[in-house]
Amino acid sequence: MELFDNYQDSKGYFCDITPETNYLDPIARLICGEWGIGIGTLSCPDLYLYNGLWSCSDQLLWNCTLCGNDLPFWIPFTDGDTFDFQFQQLYTDFTCDHAFYPENLITGGQTSAVSYEIHLCCDDTIFELTEAMHQSIVQQAYVGSYITSDLNNSTILHPIQMVRINLEAIKDYLMIADIEPCFYILFRFPKDNDCLPSGNVLEVYTEPFQYKKCEFFPYIYTVESKYTYKDCYGSYYGNVFDEGIGTPFVYSNRVRVPGSFEQQSFSISKEKIETSLKTTATQICENWLLRTTHLPKGFAKFVVAILGGKDVLIDGVEYQIEGELSRNNETGNQFYLEIPAQNCDCNKSLSCT
Repeated sequence: MELFDNYQDSKGYFCDITPETNYLDPIARLICGEWGIGIGTLSCPDLYLYNGLWSCSDQLLWNCTLCGNDLPFWIPFTDGDTFDFQFQQLYTDFTCDHAFYPENLITGGQTSAVSYEIHLCCDDTIFELTEAMHQSIVQQAYVGSYITSDLNNSTILHPIQMVRINLEAIKDYLMIADIEPCFYILFRFPKDNDCLPSGNVLEVYTEPFQYKKCEFFPYIYTVESKYTYKDCYGSYYGNVFDEGIGTPFVYSNRVRVPGSFEQQSFSISKEKIETSLKTTATQICENWLLRTTHLPKGFAKFVVAILGGKDVLIDGVEYQIEGELSRNNETGNQFYLEIPAQNCDCNKSLSCT
């Protein structure tokens, strides 16, 4: 554990990668080598949708690939939060009993299109679920197809798997068991187009989630937006679905971002009559700055993709966001973003009484 002596917490550590680095001197970790930079890339050809928040190997998760001044990072959430997972595996068997179902409850009499397991951050222990827990944790789930049309108005079906996870419910069950609410989720997809249990599966590991109370700094802010069809990752935001397992729903990219969000200034712009310079309209805007803490590249790209959408909301208020977002970190791989945001909620015509 020499390499990670500075990256332990009260509950333990998160991935000892010392043998893989072959660094004899822990100080060598201060320089990001090729291994440290390259190991975080996706190496999963069977995964058809990747948005930076999951991997095909638990050894490629971002807390296992730290280098330079990188710090462990967990996706923050608080009470009332849910999170939407969307996949687009080539799956067309819709005869299973469940869309998403706990791995430990799947038997020959209870089949599922996709299974999931909750793993604890500190020691990778599987937190087994009951049927009642599952009903609380999975708010909505759907395995089927979304529908588009080509130029000839022919219907095209695209496979999709979606689940809305109640993060607060997972937190509550872990705290009842006196376990720190820090976890990741392992999803399993059958490769042979059959219901689970199946021997041939694709495993997908999410990045870890950790419960945070809103009143503690760094504060966590909700960031979300909309796309009319697909975002830059290919995630589908529409509401036209075919029959399948479960009930479809409109995908949400809502996520919590840690940092500080402060107002920097006001700005005033006016419309004037050129000849008399009389003011005919005025607009008052608030200029804010969202400074994030250390964001892994995958999470930073996910946040930037949200900011690139329309109707960008930060804590429920719409802001306009444009321009370059720099990493602000020359030593490690993580991003310390400074996101300028403008809210113009005062537009007044001054030409009429």
